[in-house]
Amino acid sequence: MRTALVLSLLAAGCAAAPADPAARAGTCRALFQVYDREVARQPPAMLELDETLLFGRRAPDPAGLRQYRCVRFESDLAAGADLSAHRAPPPGQGAARYVHLATMAADGAAARLAGRVAALGYRVETRGAPGLGRRVFVGPLRTPAEVGAALRLAAALGLDDAYPLSRIP
Repeated sequence: MRTALVLSLLAAGCAAAPADPAARAGTCRALFQVYDREVARQPPAMLELDETLLFGRRAPDPAGLRQYRCVRFESDLAAGADLSAHRAPPPGQGAARYVHLATMAADGAAARLAGRVAALGYRVETRGAPGLGRRVFVGPLRTPAEVGAALRLAAALGLDDAYPLSRIP
């Protein structure tokens, strides 16, 4: 069902991103989750070749993520947000989870976002994504409370399309 939704969104061609922020956030979460599954299925060499055919499959296509404005710019962040109430909770025990905060169009913007989040006590990792920019992840997070805190931090930063995942793709 979700795959059909995403495929229909991608098939829309030049459709504009939804004007409603909640709709855009939901669309971006769905597109990123499909993208993450595609990335997880690819051999590592394929990701480096980007659009090159290898083993009869294409590398994940980030066009839909760009089209629906899922890639963020520094101006998208809540600039003067007081984040002092969003310090990282004490680490707990449990299986590692992560939160995808954002995909930033510029490396510098990703580094600054990572720095702001790390200053609050979170562990942050950034990864390049071909054709997208740099993805910013928080984790590992060991408890539902830690995941919830990271999602609340994302909301305070104006990142309404953040979502939890079990591993960094």
